[in-house]
Amino acid sequence: MNKSVVVCLSLCACTLAPHLTQEEVSAADTRISLGIAYLQKNQREKARINLLKAQKVAPLYIRTLMALAYYDDAIGEESQASRQYHQALALYPEQPDLLNNYGTFLCKHNHYQSALRYFRLAYLQTDYINIADSFENAGLCALKSGQKTLARQLFTKAIDYQPGKTLSLFHLVNIESEQKEFTVAEEQIRHYINQFGPTAELAGLQAKIRRTKQQND
Repeated sequence: MNKSVVVCLSLCACTLAPHLTQEEVSAADTRISLGIAYLQKNQREKARINLLKAQKVAPLYIRTLMALAYYDDAIGEESQASRQYHQALALYPEQPDLLNNYGTFLCKHNHYQSALRYFRLAYLQTDYINIADSFENAGLCALKSGQKTLARQLFTKAIDYQPGKTLSLFHLVNIESEQKEFTVAEEQIRHYINQFGPTAELAGLQAKIRRTKQQND
């Protein structure tokens, strides 16, 4: 099961910097999309060139700032990425995707309590379209830091907002199984399968729960 957190780089029009024209936004978005695509293919130089072109067109555009921070972190420039995030937060202190992404960055570098604080700032904005992602990311961070009770609460909230969150369900059921709440765990899986159908991961988890129950009988 993929344990990756969700980084949000696609933003609605409401986050556009007011000084930019639509043409500038479109040009920057094109370069950002290309830059991230190249980065995902590990073509770092092409990624850097495209992101710098986005920066030239729209240096204070929030997607530019977030993409540059994401790039710097991906190539191991943690300090530079942190500076990029701080610059963005100074301009857009309440933008939930930015808060989510900074939380993701902090958790990746083991700053767990600070990360959880930024995730909380993101998911407390109830009109946030990606709120389930922030709850899931916070849950993964809590789990990484050994806070299983908190992780359970956060995964539950992620599923409340988006019932198809398979990764949250997987970790939630694992925690419930570890806490010997087998009936609850099995009901969670049945409920998901009734709504979305079976998956190989959940079938494996069901088998694991059955084995664990037998060992505890």
